[in-house]
Amino acid sequence: MLRRKFKLSLITLAFLQVLGFILPAKADYGVESRRPLSDPQKAKIDNRPVGTWRATLNTNQYYLHAGTGNIVGKSDWMELVLVHPGEKPSFYLHHKIGFVSVIGGQNYFNVANLSVQITQLRGTKPEELAAAVERYDILRYEVNGDTMNVWAADQKFVKAAIEAGKIKGNGATIEDTTENLVHFIESSPPALWGNKFTYTRVTGAMASTQSQTNKLRIGVFDSRAVAAAYMNSTDFQERLNADRADYAKAKEGKNEKRIREIEGRMKSMQRRAHEQVFSTGSVAEIMAMPTLKGALAGVAKKAGVQVIVSKWELNGQGPEAEVVDVTEDLAALFRISDEARAEGRDWKGILKHAPLPMSEVVD
Repeated sequence: MLRRKFKLSLITLAFLQVLGFILPAKADYGVESRRPLSDPQKAKIDNRPVGTWRATLNTNQYYLHAGTGNIVGKSDWMELVLVHPGEKPSFYLHHKIGFVSVIGGQNYFNVANLSVQITQLRGTKPEELAAAVERYDILRYEVNGDTMNVWAADQKFVKAAIEAGKIKGNGATIEDTTENLVHFIESSPPALWGNKFTYTRVTGAMASTQSQTNKLRIGVFDSRAVAAAYMNSTDFQERLNADRADYAKAKEGKNEKRIREIEGRMKSMQRRAHEQVFSTGSVAEIMAMPTLKGALAGVAKKAGVQVIVSKWELNGQGPEAEVVDVTEDLAALFRISDEARAEGRDWKGILKHAPLPMSEVVD
């Protein structure tokens, strides 16, 4: 499970840029490091940033939901959900996890860049969680009551330090020991950190005001229904027919290499389909289909929501957020194939059962 790779770099960049407040050129995002500032298995929850925060930048509002999440077992990692209510509802929500380090009286957040999706880590052991991290982005933060300041790193400063031999790394990514990383951060001048950006906690009267003037509405859906609707659709049937024809051609030509390639691809597709339909596997690839681009905006407009996300990815929400189920509207976007209609297949029966744990899904 932990070997499954996902290309999350663009999502990570977008998340960190807004967590660090759409940073100017001299400050990109966190200090990139292959190792964290402290032992992830000894992490401790910092309850001060837990809650919902808001920042306004160039008239745009951003909301950061920080929670304790209980990612796996007793590992005290935290969850961050960043929301920008914009015109592209499927893009402006990012879900990350990480943990807090306190070094020399300063607070830092080690934001994890994972080799797997967060949902695939639930139920795993703490050591498996740490092993799934490919890189950390380290941000400095400070909480004073209802104000939270966040500092991102100046990537040019880090790159120059690596080139000067002050710490080992490649480009602007540090590849040194945790001890040397701590020393580097503690001994570096303030120039290491870019501009300071400020979040304000959304609580009490502020939350009430927001709910009346700018309430965040989140559209959620059961990803199993979307997966099943797609796999019963004409789009999927056409894709399957093309694969079958390709396979038959390879068999006829006795092209063993091509046969193995197609069989491997079909096996992977079957495994992914089982994770999506019977468990909580991501349907991001389906949702990103070009044919759905305009339709998703229509669903969001009809439901009056600013973002759309799988219900299995929404792990916490503040009192100012309202959740609207859009499962049926999303499933209706797929045109059922003649074969599925003849066999009486649909997606609704799947929702009568709870999803299987990912570890119980078989090929």
